[in-house]
Amino acid sequence: MNIFGIDCSTSSPAVCCLMLDDNFDVIDVKALCFTKLPKKYRIFVQDKNIRYIEIPDSVYTNYYARVRFLTKEIYSFYKRYKPQYFAVEDYAVSRQGRLTSLAEICGLIKWGLLDSGSILRVYEIITIKKFFTKNIGYNHGKKIGIDKNVMLEAWNKMEKRPFNLNTLPALTVSGNPKDDIVDSYAIAEMLRQELKYANGLPYSENLHELIHGKEYKPYNFIKL
Repeated sequence: MNIFGIDCSTSSPAVCCLMLDDNFDVIDVKALCFTKLPKKYRIFVQDKNIRYIEIPDSVYTNYYARVRFLTKEIYSFYKRYKPQYFAVEDYAVSRQGRLTSLAEICGLIKWGLLDSGSILRVYEIITIKKFFTKNIGYNHGKKIGIDKNVMLEAWNKMEKRPFNLNTLPALTVSGNPKDDIVDSYAIAEMLRQELKYANGLPYSENLHELIHGKEYKPYNFIKL
């Protein structure tokens, strides 16, 4: 079985595919990410499991052309790996002025994958953050918000990281593919652990604490 975690964005979305065995343990991983780099930068991603796409100048400045380009690439990635389940974060309401645009592209992605037969799970952003950052102590009373540095710090503390992100550009504007892959992996990993829980298999302590907390909403899978 394959599952997707998708970090929706109008500039640099990312998709993480976890390939699982019958016990929902990871066999292999793949990722898709995007960004728009200044012309002086040209990179070569050394991790064969990462498909990295630079958004062409011809479509980047046109919002609708960019959305078409991004969604077509995501649909192509979907057709290659055909996930049974996929998960996304709920909209980031704090992103004032960009919520409508984010809702548009996220809606297109969700509809396209649902219409193709996959099952959807939507998580609140704070739930993903608390799940993924427990190993650096952010599950214990601290308000983590949507700080990207916290997620990357948690990634770097992992004993075994599924991707080599060292050759990706560490951008501070126009989308940072390192952050995007980490977010999409966190979403996919929470979905994986939840599938373990739903099927009566041992699951992570991170999820266990959320399940017994007040903020966690029980899994609710959506399908057409």
